[in-house]
Amino acid sequence: MPSLLDQSSEAESVDLKYEQVLRFDRMMREIVISQLPSCLHSQTPADQSWPKWVSVARKTLTITSAHKIIVSLFIP
Repeated sequence: MPSLLDQSSEAESVDLKYEQVLRFDRMMREIVISQLPSCLHSQTPADQSWPKWVSVARKTLTITSAHKIIVSLFIP
C-alpha cells in the first residue's frame, strides 16, 4: 500500500492515478492467488470441518481488500 500511495500521489492526472490503482490491483490479486491459504480463498467452497472463525476471516479479508482498493481511488 505505501508504494501505491507514493506512486498515485505522483500521478499527474486522475487517469494516470487510476492506471496505478489497476496495476497494484493486479499485483495484489497475483499475491492472493499464489499465497493465500485455500480456506480463505473466496472461490473455494466452504467446508463444514473448518473452524468457525474461517467464515469471519473470509468475509473480513474481502471487506478489507475492497476497502484498500476503494480508498486508493480517492487519495489526492
